[in-house]
Amino acid sequence: MKPAHKLQEQINKFDTTEKQELPTFFFIKIDNRLEKIHFKELLFIESKRNYIEIQTEKRGIFLTYLTLQQAKEELPKSDFLRVQKSFIVSKNAVESIKGNQVIIKDKKIPISRNNREEIITELTQNRLLKKNSLCH
Repeated sequence: MKPAHKLQEQINKFDTTEKQELPTFFFIKIDNRLEKIHFKELLFIESKRNYIEIQTEKRGIFLTYLTLQQAKEELPKSDFLRVQKSFIVSKNAVESIKGNQVIIKDKKIPISRNNREEIITELTQNRLLKKNSLCH
């Protein structure tokens, strides 16, 4: 078989294989029920020792018995960022960055001082517009 035919055969195999869809939600246990949380509605998660508070856009706050690390492992890294030891934020929900805080709705969330630059770079996705400084 010619190399070009082998390459086309490999491409065809890739195109016909079913693409596995990434999850878009998770369930948490609240009292005696399971509550479905869609990633797109999640604003931020705050650690409260062995519990976490999950703040959603329209349904309010959910308190559940999980660690922040357990929640982080379920979230897509491309959409969520741990900005401080007690907070994970949705990158899309961040409205502004002021000093060492990100603002989501009216909530001021502290940014880790040690990782501030990396966090700001990640949140702005290199889309920070600034005036070029010209020296003459």
